[in-house]
Amino acid sequence: MDIQLIIAILLGLIALIYVGRQMIKQFTQTEKDPKCDNCPVPESRQEAENRK
Repeated sequence: MDIQLIIAILLGLIALIYVGRQMIKQFTQTEKDPKCDNCPVPESRQEAENRK
């Protein structure tokens, strides 16, 4: 085997492991400050939107 092929395979494996770990980390860790879709809007903001 050529040295270039071995290096390419090693770099590919390293990249695959890195991406896999990032995906696992993203699915297992929770956000520190999650955004809430159902949160009530403060009244002052509702009044400002109603004026528009």
